[in-house]
Amino acid sequence: MRWPGVVARELGPHATVVEEGLPGRTAAVLDPAWPHYTGLPYLRPALESHAPLDAVAIMLGTNDVQEPYRRSAAGIASDIAGLAEIVLRSACGPENGVTHVLLVAPPPLGKLRDAMSEASYGPGAESSRRLGELLSAVADGAGLGFLDAGIVTSFSEADGFHLDASGHEALGRAVAGALRAGLAEGG
Repeated sequence: MRWPGVVARELGPHATVVEEGLPGRTAAVLDPAWPHYTGLPYLRPALESHAPLDAVAIMLGTNDVQEPYRRSAAGIASDIAGLAEIVLRSACGPENGVTHVLLVAPPPLGKLRDAMSEASYGPGAESSRRLGELLSAVADGAGLGFLDAGIVTSFSEADGFHLDASGHEALGRAVAGALRAGLAEGG
């Protein structure tokens, strides 16, 4: 079970969790070979098709550190801040209001297990490690919820950039707790 399924289980039967995750998705990088993997053009239609939304959790950044994209941690954080701004301005919350946004910083890359993964993700390891602190600052500055997934889990030892079952469980529980707290705080 992926972490959004754990969130749904933890929040209970009165909550509806819409999973819009796509393995390989980037925040705003447009890859000509995979243009549909970019979150930026997809976000607004997804918000409108599922509105009203009490909350939106955004966990992106791992794929953005790949070598072909050459994105710095600051650039990735800026892209994710832009996505959060789209959510906040969307009027897709209850009664066309504001939707609570939870930024989730992905865990830093782990040990990469093969030459291809090392070539693709390895150069972005430092950006991966810095992303949590930068997203925390974005969240603080914009009044958003924040969760550093690297505090509650790490990427699998199998490849260093995917969660295993226990990682999904831990992250799902933490996201559910952060959503509960953020929604209670916001009224």
